[in-house]
Amino acid sequence: MIRRILEMGDPVLFAMAREVAPEEIGTPELETVIDDLVATLRSTTGVGMAAPQIGESLRICLVDKPLTILINPVLTPFGEETDTSWEGCLSVPGMRGEVRRHQTVRVQAVDRHGKKIDAMWTKFRAIVVQHEVDHLDGILYPSRTTLTQPDGSLRSNKPEGPARLPERAAVTGRKTFVVASEKAVGGKQFVAFNFEGKGRLTGLRIQPGGAIVTGVWLSGVRLKRAGYKAGFAEEAIVGMEGLHLAPGEQLRLELHITKGKRRIVAEADVDLA
Repeated sequence: MIRRILEMGDPVLFAMAREVAPEEIGTPELETVIDDLVATLRSTTGVGMAAPQIGESLRICLVDKPLTILINPVLTPFGEETDTSWEGCLSVPGMRGEVRRHQTVRVQAVDRHGKKIDAMWTKFRAIVVQHEVDHLDGILYPSRTTLTQPDGSLRSNKPEGPARLPERAAVTGRKTFVVASEKAVGGKQFVAFNFEGKGRLTGLRIQPGGAIVTGVWLSGVRLKRAGYKAGFAEEAIVGMEGLHLAPGEQLRLELHITKGKRRIVAEADVDLA
């Protein structure tokens, strides 16, 4: 279930989250929290999320790409190298700040099955996990920065901003799915196809020209194929042999209409087993 994301000012975000007891791991209650956290993250453009952000004061956080679930994480800086980078946060909408972080950290935790995690993370992934563990300690990044600026690139699951195009209901069989805007739209828009069953996406057409595919997600994981003109996006996204789909997968596209407003029509050819 997608949860509401708490925003700065909510007391839950400033509290020290409690550790998860070993006997809680694998229970239906904890599994629900983790599933909701994953669903909520995937409903946004974020790359990480912590349980307090959905109102659960537990030491659980996620880091995406690849999706990693960390329970009771402990971070140990490795080496002296630090650097500053711009960070945003779904709980601090509309802005970003420059924060100094360690560039390499040792990450120790357990996953949702209780299996131990002990890894060295560097650069961007190290920055993300430090940001998320701050949430577990009741720290939001504005307390670590003196330089902020407006920024709207990080979008939560609020129905603000450009309206999403309709989402195609899940179906089975060999079909061409069509998603179309009822009227002309401009700026950034989102198109989502839901699929049921195992199959293969063999074709993708987005009309008219003048739109740029700036983001492609398959079940919440961003694909590297992006930044194509709509008329040339099919082979780049689908590939020569098609894009293989697992049961329940969602293909989500971000389109940027660079000039004026246009009525968007997206078609997906799918052979579902």
